Amino acid sequence: MDSQTTQQQTDTGALEIQAWFEENKQRLKFVGITALALIVVIVVYRYYDQEKELGASEALSELRLPIASLARHTPATAEQFLRLAEDRAGTAAGPRALLLGAATLFADGKFPEAQAQFEKFVQKYATHALVPQASFGIAACLDAANKPNDAITKYQEVISRFATDMSVVTPARLALGRVYEVQNKFEQATSLYIDISTQERYSSFAEEAMMRAMVIQRDHPEAAKAAQEKAMNALSTNRLSDASIPTPGAPNKPVTVKAVATNAVPAK
Repeated sequence: MDSQTTQQQTDTGALEIQAWFEENKQRLKFVGITALALIVVIVVYRYYDQEKELGASEALSELRLPIASLARHTPATAEQFLRLAEDRAGTAAGPRALLLGAATLFADGKFPEAQAQFEKFVQKYATHALVPQASFGIAACLDAANKPNDAITKYQEVISRFATDMSVVTPARLALGRVYEVQNKFEQATSLYIDISTQERYSSFAEEAMMRAMVIQRDHPEAAKAAQEKAMNALSTNRLSDASIPTPGAPNKPVTVKAVATNAVPAK
């Protein structure tokens, strides 16, 4: 497989994942989409590191993802990915296949089984570059299995342990905010949303966070006000940047941090 073919597969796969995400994001839980998308994009459509691993990489690429090429190919099962992970444990394909097996179990709604495989990855490949994604997968499984307290603990661990890896920190913070909402901890949720909107401006995460903050402002104004005051105090002590963030639906019309918690949204 030459580099041009690999690049073409990378581009095609990424487009298929993006199309699937856009089509399904409204009907699927945010945390589930994020866990699966993170793992698939990073694990499968990245370049393989060593030429000697080519045979193992080809074996992995032959297994179709559950979210890509939906109408054209039969997707691989979790068992197929996990079998490959065992067979190629000593190659670069082994850990990738293990994560894909876990992600496929997650997509199938088998959250305890998926969690076990994510945990196996963390234990078996403790120094691997994709440990942050596997750790986020564990948190997502706890969240999807309706274990909010355990999920909160794990999301917080991901955020603190992998503080420089925004590919997991930002979705973990957004997912954590959603769990706080479920627990009626609207001030904590809003604080997270304001931080995301400020620090990840012009991203889809920022738009999602700002929309959620504005809904809390509408439904729980006192909690939103308290979070806003904390954010403004942080601004005054230079802990947040006094930069603008995108208005949902109008990325070229910025609003300030204050607007995240104060702008009203139409009633449902």
